Amino acid sequence: MKQKPEIYGLTGGSGSGKSSAADILKEKGFFVIDADITAREILNGDVLEKLRINFGNSVINSDGTLNRKALAKIVFADNDKLSLLNSITHPEIARSIIKTIEMHSPNKVIIDAAALLACKPLMDICNKIIVVCANKEIRISRIMKRDRLTYEEAESRINSQMTDEEMIKYADIVWRNDGTIQNLRSTISDCFG
Repeated sequence: MKQKPEIYGLTGGSGSGKSSAADILKEKGFFVIDADITAREILNGDVLEKLRINFGNSVINSDGTLNRKALAKIVFADNDKLSLLNSITHPEIARSIIKTIEMHSPNKVIIDAAALLACKPLMDICNKIIVVCANKEIRISRIMKRDRLTYEEAESRINSQMTDEEMIKYADIVWRNDGTIQNLRSTISDCFG
């Protein structure tokens, strides 16, 4: 019988270095699943129809694809609507990720998910949670450079997310990422060799 894989949930706020950590873990032989890509892949058929029924025709483009901006405008203005969106998409995302894991039968899995802690179905399949965190000013600088945003826009993005302190409450492993990519690589190597 095939041994069940060790599944790690990897999360962190914008600019923390979560994606860089995922890349390093992939180099170390982990099977990395990007939950954002999975979320985009499940947005068709039944899921898209449920979104249309619950949020209206404005969330569907004329070509039948999801109008992300229209949906974001609705859900980020109303926590109940955001909860409804999550109740529709999160179980489907988790199902798709489980199917991917079963299909590939890896030993060590990283689920790279910015919204991991808000997705109970994903949390339930993780053996351990890894949180990547960094100083707020460093994060703002990284976001400004990466996304070409102003200081205020970058700070607003961070302020709209769960704080590092809140995330750490769920963590089995915490990686500080205030330095260089080499520092992060060393931190990860200390944990996973």
